[in-house]
Amino acid sequence: MKASFSIRATGDSTLLVVLYAVLCLASLAILWSVTEGLRDPAYQSLQPDVAKVVFWRQAVWILLGTIALVVASRISLQLLEEGRPSSSPWRCCCCSSC
Repeated sequence: MKASFSIRATGDSTLLVVLYAVLCLASLAILWSVTEGLRDPAYQSLQPDVAKVVFWRQAVWILLGTIALVVASRISLQLLEEGRPSSSPWRCCCCSSC
């Protein structure tokens, strides 16, 4: 018995945006807690302070990645198809006209 499922190309992408935001915020929260360090002198030998630059570097990469994601999602598939070389070795499997 075949399992059937459908992927809506024009569907609501709210769930994906929420999951992306949760993952980004979780990674920043984890890095913030790691780079914060413990203030008690007894813990200084166990957990040396990690520079906050690690947190800010992650924040910058998340921002750059989000910008790249938005730009890439706005590119028309027809524009990509027009830019494809005519001698492309990639052909679709369902017809010979591609």
